[in-house]
Amino acid sequence: MSLLALSHVVHAAGPKKILDGLDFGIDEGDVHALIGTNGTGKSTLARLIIGSEGFRLSSGQILFAGRDTRGGALYFGDLGRQLHLYRDGRSDTVFAPAG
Repeated sequence: MSLLALSHVVHAAGPKKILDGLDFGIDEGDVHALIGTNGTGKSTLARLIIGSEGFRLSSGQILFAGRDTRGGALYFGDLGRQLHLYRDGRSDTVFAPAG
């Protein structure tokens, strides 16, 4: 089971789909980076993962340590441009956008 798992993630702002059917998983200990030009959804994805106010999935599911992130299962810290998600009293760096 992935530490962070995204399944069929869709996010739209009005009629425009920002993310459309995104699927991926990050296993514990793995390191990943998202690289892309401005406006491609990197920050939107991070905000969806942590459940930022105003950012809700249009459809799909995001699980962290097997728990749906929409249920408030996460605490987060932003250290520079790395996103640290906390579970059970320890930090996991799961998202470090580049670019």
